[in-house]
Amino acid sequence: MRETLALLAFFALLSGCLQPAFNGEPGEFVPRACASMDKCIRLEVVSTPAGLREGLMHRPGLEKNTGLLLVFPVEAKHAIWMKDMRFPIDILWLDSTGKIMALEENLPPCRQEPCEVFAPSTPARYALEVPAGYARENGLKTGKTIELSLLADQGTHAELPA
Repeated sequence: MRETLALLAFFALLSGCLQPAFNGEPGEFVPRACASMDKCIRLEVVSTPAGLREGLMHRPGLEKNTGLLLVFPVEAKHAIWMKDMRFPIDILWLDSTGKIMALEENLPPCRQEPCEVFAPSTPARYALEVPAGYARENGLKTGKTIELSLLADQGTHAELPA
């Protein structure tokens, strides 16, 4: 039964059907991104049009060891800007196989319009927004691959190779 639920959660994530609100309650699958098996961050997953538009806007910051995974309906050159952001972030764009297609580090909040727009030069399916400095601290670069897998006892996570 647990394996069936794990597979359903995995396919829901891949299809972009999971909504935000993973709060780590007991028995709940919690998406994670791991730079190594001992250094992981908890992810909020957004896939709705409203969630994709808003991203991290208006939030006071990212808690330590957290990030936001934007799941787009198709691979494309999805642009992101820092309008109404209050803190700097790193953004990693991933294709449908988990390969890092583009990376922007330490993007500052936009203080005055027009705001700069950031987009990958090649299509991507996901954008991973993490605290500024995370990519550098974990040796993440364009061309590396993030493995998406499902651990029955720990929920969905992405392993970010160093």
